[in-house]
Formats: sequence, structure tokens, C-alpha cells
Amino acid sequence: MITECVAAAYRYYIIRLGKPPGSMLNDYREVIQQHRVLVLTDGAKIIGVLVLIRQDRSLLVDNVLYILIIKGED
Repeated sequence: MITECVAAAYRYYIIRLGKPPGSMLNDYREVIQQHRVLVLTDGAKIIGVLVLIRQDRSLLVDNVLYILIIKGED
């Protein structure tokens, strides 16, 4: 479900960049195992993702995304 959310959020950048952004290429099973991943849900649907990477004395915000939901769309 996270992979689908990432794909939906970043799909518009493929045309602009000429290739998928790096975040779309990540294996999110691996990301979840290695880093802190938080999700925002609307019912059972994931609509946002925050990926934090622990560093020596801080957290790195690696990825933040949100899918805009318009009433009537699904």
C-alpha cells in the first residue's frame, strides 16, 4: 500500500524528470525494516508517508508525501 501511495504522489514527476524519482524506486519493505516509517490514513487507504532515518544525533527527514483527496474521487 505504501508503494502505491508513493507512486500516486510522484507520478507527475516522471514527465518532468524524464524518469521516476528515486523515491519511486525504493523497496518499501526494506525501507520499513531499516528506518522509521509513519503513515497517514483515510479509513483503510494510505494517503501520506513520512520516512525518517536515524543518524548519530538526529533524524533525517528522507521523504514526506501526501496525496490530495478530492471528494467524489477514489
